[in-house]
Amino acid sequence: MPSPDPQSEVGSWKAEGHPLEIEYSLAVLEEMRIAAEEGFQRIPHGGLEVGGVLFGRLQPGKVTVTAWRPVECDHARGPGFEMSAVDEEKLAGMIEARASDPELADLEPVGWFHSHTRSAIFLSPADLDVHARFFPGPFQIALVLRPVKDGPTTGGFFYRAENGDIQAQTSPREFPVRPNLGAIVRKQGPPKPAAAAPSAVRLGMGSGQAEPKAAQAYSGRLARPDLPHLEAHRPAVEHYDRSRMAWRLMLWGMVALLISTGALLSRPYWRSMSRESLGLRVEEQDGQMTISWNRNGAFVRQAARAALRVVDGSSAREFAVSADELRTGSFTYIRRAEDVEVRLTVQRTGKQPQEEITRFLGRPVTPGIAEELGRTIQERDQLAGEAEQLREELRRQTRRVSELRGLVRLLEQRLKTGVGERP
Repeated sequence: MPSPDPQSEVGSWKAEGHPLEIEYSLAVLEEMRIAAEEGFQRIPHGGLEVGGVLFGRLQPGKVTVTAWRPVECDHARGPGFEMSAVDEEKLAGMIEARASDPELADLEPVGWFHSHTRSAIFLSPADLDVHARFFPGPFQIALVLRPVKDGPTTGGFFYRAENGDIQAQTSPREFPVRPNLGAIVRKQGPPKPAAAAPSAVRLGMGSGQAEPKAAQAYSGRLARPDLPHLEAHRPAVEHYDRSRMAWRLMLWGMVALLISTGALLSRPYWRSMSRESLGLRVEEQDGQMTISWNRNGAFVRQAARAALRVVDGSSAREFAVSADELRTGSFTYIRRAEDVEVRLTVQRTGKQPQEEITRFLGRPVTPGIAEELGRTIQERDQLAGEAEQLREELRRQTRRVSELRGLVRLLEQRLKTGVGERP
C-alpha cells in the first residue's frame, strides 16, 4: 500500500462544550511552529514574535485551514507582534491580493496566527483590535502559538461565540505542537512502500497530538528553505567525518556570536521603547471601565497636561486630565456600547506629544446598569468633593488656630516685658 501524501494529512481541534470544529493541515501547522520557534531564538530573552494569515474554507460550525502566509512586522513597538500602520497596510494588501496567488486563488482568509514568547496564550486588546478590523467574519479564527525553551510549543485557537463575543483570556483548549517530520516530508520521485498511516489525526480532549506514521518511514536531515515551502532530501542518514563536523561547529559558533552581539547592541533600543510606553489598558466589570496607564513612566512624570478621548459606540467624549490627575494612573468611565475606543494624549512642554490607543470589545450593557453606575459614581464624586471641602476647611481652621496661638504667645511676652519695667 503506498504511503499517504503528508500534505493531505490533517489534524482536528474541538473543545468539549464548544460547537466549532477546526480542521487544519499538519504541514501548515508544522511550518508555523518552525516560524514561531525560529523567531523565539532570534534574540535573547524572548526573541521576536511572528504572525501570519490563515487561508482555507469557512463553513457554519467548521473551519478548514489549508495554507498560510507570513505577515511582515517591522517591530517598531518592540519585539512583540504589534503591527504599525505600514504593517497593517501590507496585511490588508495581502488579503486583497490573494487571488493573484495560484495556491490561494480558490481559498479565503479564515483567520490569523501569531506567537506569544513572553506571555501566556491569550488575546490582548491589541490582538482583539486586529481581529475585529481584519477578520470580522463570524467564523474567522485566531491561533496563538507559544514556544518555550525546554519543551514543546503550545497552541490555542480562539473564535467568536454566537453572540459575537470572544473568550480572550484563555483558549477553550490548549494543545502541544510537537515537531512532526512526517507532515513536512515531500518525497522525490515515485512513492516508496511504507507502513500505512491514518488519513487524519484528531486531537481529542485530554490527549496529546498524534504523530502520523509516515514519519517512521523516513530518517535523515530535513532541508529548511524559506517558508512556507519546506522540502526534504537525503532520506538516508548522513555520516560526517570529524573534520567536517568541526567546521560545522565552528560555523554555528560564529552565527551564535553574531546573534548575541546584535542582541546586545539592540538592548538599549528595546529598553527605551518599554520606558517610553504609556502602558494604556482597559479593565471592565459590569459596564464600569477602569482606564489605566503607567503613572511612573517618563512621559507621565514630565507631562504638563493630557487629554482622554473615549469613542463609545457612535458617541465621543473628551476629558481634560491635569498633570496631578494623570499621575494617579487611572480614570473611571461607564460604557454604553459594545465597542469602546480609548485614546490618551500626553502633552509635554516644548516636546512632541505622546499618544496611545486601546480598544475594548464586550457584551452589551444591560439596560439600567449604566445609569445606575453613573449615579453611583456621581454620588461618589460628590461625596469625594464634600470630603475635600471639609479637609480644606479643617486646614483653614488649623492655620487660624496656629495664628491665634502665635498671637497669644506674643501678648504674653509683652505682658512679661511690661511688668519687669515698672519702678
